[in-house]
Order: sequence, then structure tokens, then C-alpha cells
Amino acid sequence: MKYKLIINCKNYEESTGSNFLKLVHACRDLEERAKQLNVDLILSPSTIDLRESISNKIQTYAQHIDAKNPGSQTGYTIPKILKNIGIQGTIISHSEHFLDNEEIKKTISYAKELGITTCVCARDATAAEEIALLEPDMIAVEPKELIGGDISISTARPQLISESLDAIERGSLNLSNQPQLLVGAGVKNDIDVRKAVELGARGILVASGVVKAQDPKAAIENLLEGFRE
Repeated sequence: MKYKLIINCKNYEESTGSNFLKLVHACRDLEERAKQLNVDLILSPSTIDLRESISNKIQTYAQHIDAKNPGSQTGYTIPKILKNIGIQGTIISHSEHFLDNEEIKKTISYAKELGITTCVCARDATAAEEIALLEPDMIAVEPKELIGGDISISTARPQLISESLDAIERGSLNLSNQPQLLVGAGVKNDIDVRKAVELGARGILVASGVVKAQDPKAAIENLLEGFRE
């Protein structure tokens, strides 16, 4: 089973429009290295840049989808439409776009019907256990207070990684598939990644550590090295 490195581009100016092409080119250049390390390198662009990512054959996740069908749904992000243009997965309930568990459940159901991979965000181990019952493909644990900061979950709260893994195992005990644990918040370098992997994570969800880096390609390359055995 492959590791995941998901780059959430959010809606930063540094990662939209013409600036987004820098991230696309970086991922294309590092595609072979990611394969060598058994890592899926994934971009989660702003909605306006989804087609650009897909057309460049980058694994692409939406930042959000709504549990809605195509039709008179003004302002919603419709999963079937995104699937039709080629997205492979989606982030669900990021702390900046928080959903309650009932809405998460509906969104996962819509995604599964369409074959869209789901990565649901959780703020702590308790939330991760609850979300595991909803059967997403991945759960990304991100303490809200560390998101966008300079101190990573691996440094500030390494015990949360172990606790979250145990919580996901409990929550999925009677299910056929256990969601993979990803971690995020403040992850900046290979040391952060290596520590997370050692504690049981199967990947990372990162944003500003790449998007706001002076050299995004170098930042991605450094993160990838954290998966090296």
C-alpha cells in the first residue's frame, strides 16, 4: 500500500492561477522519485485549477465536495461533475470547511458511489474514532492550533499520532476496511514526515509548508525523503 503526500493548495495567491503551474511542474519533475519511494504525490488545487492539474496527469483531489446531484444547485461543488472532469479524490471537512458527522457521512456515500477517494480531516483522536465508523478511505488528523504554524504535529504532539492510530483501529474494528491515517498541521520537512511514519501514519497532508516555500519543488523533494526507508 502506497504512502500519500497530499498538497492542499487552499486559495493562496502563491498557489492559484499562473503560480499553480510551478507546483504542477514540481510534481511532474518529482514523479519518478515519488514512485521510487512508494508515494502517491497528490495535488488538491483551488477549484479554478482542477482542470490544469488533471490535464497534466497529476493525481488530483478536490478540496471539498457537496453531497448534491447535478442540477439547480447554485454555488455547490458537485461531485459527479468533478468526477467527470477527472478528479480522483477529495478532502472532506477540513478545519477551514468543517462539516458535522451527518454531513460527512452523506458526502462519503456520494463519493463512494462515484469512485472518489475520500480523505476526511479530524481535529483529534476522538474525532478520528467517530469518523472511522463512517468508512472513509483516509483520515487526516490535524490539530487546529498547529495548522499553518511552524511547529509540526510530529514535534508538538507526537503522542496524538499514536493515539489517533489506536482510535481508528477501535472505530473500524467491525468494518471490512480500516481507514489509513494521515497527519498534518505544521509539517515542514523530512524529519517531521519520518517521525509521523515511524509512529504509524501512512502519509501527510501539507499546505503552507510547500505552497509558501521559497522553492516549492525543493520543499516537496525534502518531504518525500521523509518516506525513505
